[in-house]
Amino acid sequence: MAATSCHAVAILCCLLALTTTRINAVQSDSEVCLQKECKVLHEWVTVDYLWPNQTMEEEYKTKGLYDPTHCLLSGIKLYKGQIFATIPRIRYYYGVPATLTKIVTDPKDGKAKFEPFPDWETQQQGSNCDNLQMAMSIEIDPLTGHLYVIDPGRPGIVGTPEDNVTEPYKCQPKLVVFDINTGKKIRSHTLPSRLSSKETNFLNDIVLDRGNSKSDAVRWVYITDAKESKLYVIDMLTKETRALHHSSMDYEDDESVIHVNGKEYTLKLPIDGLAVSNDFKYVYYCALGSRKLWRVPSFVLREPKYSIGDHLSFVGNKISQTGGMIYAIDSLYYGGLSKNAVYRWNVAKDIREQGVDEGKVKIVSETEIVKDDSKLIWPDAFAIDEDGYMYFTACRANLFLKGGMDFSGGGGSNFRIWKVKIGERGYLSGHNGGSATTYGLIGVITLLLSMPLSHLIHSVGVEGNA
Repeated sequence: MAATSCHAVAILCCLLALTTTRINAVQSDSEVCLQKECKVLHEWVTVDYLWPNQTMEEEYKTKGLYDPTHCLLSGIKLYKGQIFATIPRIRYYYGVPATLTKIVTDPKDGKAKFEPFPDWETQQQGSNCDNLQMAMSIEIDPLTGHLYVIDPGRPGIVGTPEDNVTEPYKCQPKLVVFDINTGKKIRSHTLPSRLSSKETNFLNDIVLDRGNSKSDAVRWVYITDAKESKLYVIDMLTKETRALHHSSMDYEDDESVIHVNGKEYTLKLPIDGLAVSNDFKYVYYCALGSRKLWRVPSFVLREPKYSIGDHLSFVGNKISQTGGMIYAIDSLYYGGLSKNAVYRWNVAKDIREQGVDEGKVKIVSETEIVKDDSKLIWPDAFAIDEDGYMYFTACRANLFLKGGMDFSGGGGSNFRIWKVKIGERGYLSGHNGGSATTYGLIGVITLLLSMPLSHLIHSVGVEGNA
């Protein structure tokens, strides 16, 4: 009995040490963005492409196929040290030569530039709807190297008659999947016209759902529509598509005015930002024209028999309107558009302190992790690498979409990619991406019971001296 009691005490000591270490780690918000771990990685005045030759570049400019003032850096994702980016044809019909790209170093001048992925031919606009008409957002499965691209199929979504003269060919919106390792397209899924119109859709953001944390395969894909106020669900196994709507996805008139550095920008856009918890149990979303954050259990989206309104929960008001957001292991990260800042909601901390599970937790621990009123205007797309660094864009989309962006360089860089140490990996990082809070006590106790008592005591001692 004495040995068993000692064993139990040792287990409790180990659990306390692990828990204390974890709590300290997630609560050290003031250390998340030390100067040496928070920097602008890349910046550009204009989107500069890596051209095969100068003749091709001049030809594209002459024909109006490349106009640097028509190009906006939007989405980014990571794969094995590579940064993939979208340059959506969002305001102008023409002038963006490649809409899906990879950031590479130009061997001639050593500058970071945008190289079409997988090639130039795939980017050509026109009646060939197999090509990418407008890559809006992307997601990458790090376990397979599969790159998921959403293409609304209709350039110039937010443009005006003054921006465009000749209307382009429009294609039905689609989801395209590329294998980064081979550069080949491996799948294409066109959204049915009865659910999504090529005349009015605005496919905006995308996340992947494996079904549970033990699965290696993507089963469902969720896509927001920031024009029709819908959430699309694509079952990758059955190839079925559903479109869901709820009033929580709509914008609010009084929250559609976003203040940036003393100026007002009205953007009446509904459901935009989207995220999935790392165990794939919950989906979070928000409208661009709202500060409200909403949560719905994933099973509601996967199964047609459930009604989203019966299971939806209001999480709370974010400090500002948000475009993109991303779930890591313990936290949800998002931009504060009116604050020129990026914020972290420490979900794990609030779960502990509120004594509830994730399905009931409210947003309380909202922390600013980086802010810059000149270099962090409109933080939008987010990505997390394998080493616990988060990358995100600051793209001045307010100026690009509403006018006022200075492409001369006099106002500094327009597009930036930031890199910040957050100390946790992304929601798609796989089985080893979890933390002490997600593994659960049962698994930890099982592990500790299998260890000799001497090893347990030694482990506690090591942790205590760390």
